[in-house]
Order: sequence, then C-alpha cells, then structure tokens
Amino acid sequence: MTPEKKAEVMAAVAKWRPRLRLMDWAIGYEWEAEKVVIADCRHDARRKRACIRFAPDFLTVPEGSAIGGWMTVEKAMVHELCHLVVSPLYTEAMDAVATARVGEQEERQINERLSDADEQVTEFLARLLWGVHEETAWDGPPCKEETL
Repeated sequence: MTPEKKAEVMAAVAKWRPRLRLMDWAIGYEWEAEKVVIADCRHDARRKRACIRFAPDFLTVPEGSAIGGWMTVEKAMVHELCHLVVSPLYTEAMDAVATARVGEQEERQINERLSDADEQVTEFLARLLWGVHEETAWDGPPCKEETL
C-alpha cells in the first residue's frame, strides 16, 4: 500500500474513532494481508483490541469491478470501524453458541450465519452513518438483504 493511501486510512480512522466512541480501543494495522478481499477487521471486544487488515491491492480496483468508483478509503474505514461498534453483540452470540450443546456441524453453520448477520448489520450501520454524515445516500451496490 502506498504511503499516501496509508495516510488516508489513518486520517479516516482519526476522524471516525471519536464519532463512533472507539477512543478506548487499541487499533493496529496489517497493511499487506493475504486472503483479504478489500479489508477486514479482527477484534477482541472484551479487551477492546482490533487489527484492521488490508489486501495488498487495497482499493486498487480494476475497470468494471463491482465496487467500481463508489468505494473510498473513508467508506471502507467507516465499515471496518462499525465492526467494532457491533462486536459486543457478535461476541455474546458466539459465546452462547460455544456453550450450547450442539454438534460440530451445527456449530459451524450457526457461526457462519452469525458472521453473515454481523456483516449485514455492520454494512447497514456504515451506510446509515455515511448517509447522515454526507446527507446523501450511499450509492454503492445494494446490501445483501436488498437483493431479496
């Protein structure tokens, strides 16, 4: 990732952390993570620690790609930081699954559904916050639930 893009990431995080009340979180970065599509966020809600990981070609989008020109560094960071906002809910749900008496296959299926739900709620919250911030709609592709 270029130094300019890293500076953009840091500026977006500095802008949105206080707005999302995440100043008590320790946030680290992995700038060239393999097996990451755009970016992702690993977190520990109990310890309030997170690592935002970036694909090597973060937001270097090929012509005609689904994310096209609508995704920006700031929008990506709002989305990743929103994972931290909803992380206590996700953590509690994962803990409940871990202590439930279900088989390994059922646990895996529940975890996948919880992960999908976490992503949908995070994306909804990010789009809502961005719309309020910009007073415009997020003009990207529809959320998963909008395609039903």
